[in-house]
Amino acid sequence: VPGLAQDPEYARAILGLSDASDATVELHAEVRLKRQSILTREKDAPKVSIVLNEAVIRRPVGDAMKKQLEAINSMADRPNINVQVLPFSAGAHPAMHGPFTILSFVDETLGDLAYLENRVDGGVLSDPELVTPFIETFSTLEQLAVTPERSKEMIREAAAAL
Repeated sequence: VPGLAQDPEYARAILGLSDASDATVELHAEVRLKRQSILTREKDAPKVSIVLNEAVIRRPVGDAMKKQLEAINSMADRPNINVQVLPFSAGAHPAMHGPFTILSFVDETLGDLAYLENRVDGGVLSDPELVTPFIETFSTLEQLAVTPERSKEMIREAAAAL
């Protein structure tokens, strides 16, 4: 689940898997929660599209998963947020190398960015030659994923199974 969509309990559970101190885990969870406030602002809320691998909604994460799934579906009710699930039936896909985020800006002079996450840290790519393949990959994922409506059903089913 991308950090921007993480419920605080889920964030703590995921962040707690590292060797970070409890204080650091708490700080990072709070930062993620504060960042989410941009999604609900009245004016100029960003448009967000999320594609979740089905494994993300099916894998239990402590006691936090049911609430996390409900939070994702609640987010998906917002007009500026699109959530889709990439089903197991899609098979191998071009994003199996790891999670990434594409950032596009209204001010086109900024250019698109790709943020690549890994266990230790993340990195930002700004060179259009390096960013374009990630944009194309995301487009492919959106095509392979089920519709937003079916995605909400799958997320509800996964939450009910917990």
